[in-house]
Amino acid sequence: MTSSCKIIEDLLPLYYDNICSEESCQLVEEHLNQCEHCRTLLKEISSDTISLQNKPNVKPLQSIRSEWLKLRKKSLLKGLAAGICICLILFGSYIGLTQWCVANVATDKMDVTDVCQLSDGNIAFHLYIDDQYELSAVTYTVNDDGIMLITPMRTIIEDKRLKDMELGLYNGCYIVNITGNATDYQNAFSFTPDSQPKAVYLGTEEDHILIWQEGLVLPAASEELENRYMNEQDKIESPI
Repeated sequence: MTSSCKIIEDLLPLYYDNICSEESCQLVEEHLNQCEHCRTLLKEISSDTISLQNKPNVKPLQSIRSEWLKLRKKSLLKGLAAGICICLILFGSYIGLTQWCVANVATDKMDVTDVCQLSDGNIAFHLYIDDQYELSAVTYTVNDDGIMLITPMRTIIEDKRLKDMELGLYNGCYIVNITGNATDYQNAFSFTPDSQPKAVYLGTEEDHILIWQEGLVLPAASEELENRYMNEQDKIESPI
């Protein structure tokens, strides 16, 4: 190897990238025409460059792609979980607002008439809810002292009453079985066999109407009124 080869070796990378001056390029070419060693060196530079271009180091790229896919998967799972939770909350809220009977009806909307004692000794009364909404249910409780509380209930989102419905829970008769022998009635609120009835209230503990209490004498139902109670019970939905 001559001293000029060392100079050419320094210029070969610049020559290969075509960034050396015209004078340097001419000098390299003149030398390459005469020097086999430098021509071989130029081929090696060319081969190494192509190899690097065709076989890049993909490990960093694969690592970045793998991490990105993991983050994307986590984001999708979190989004899916959040969407499911939101749907469940909305569905539960809809059920709670439209199906669960948790709203009480105020007594100022209740019109109670024809409170009487039937021929079998049981108590009957007629209830009319004086507004435009449907009544969803009528629940009742009896405590250990024999106090019965009958409570008309609605959903939080109230349903509009059907215009062609004349009878229903909001407008019909109710019978309280204080004797334990109201077997002929389709619908009746009953005391437990071991509980002596003391009083019957309509509404809630804070807002109620007295229907009957021990010692209170009620008017006897006429045959016409008793038949009317029986007929209405056949038409309205069971409150129990």
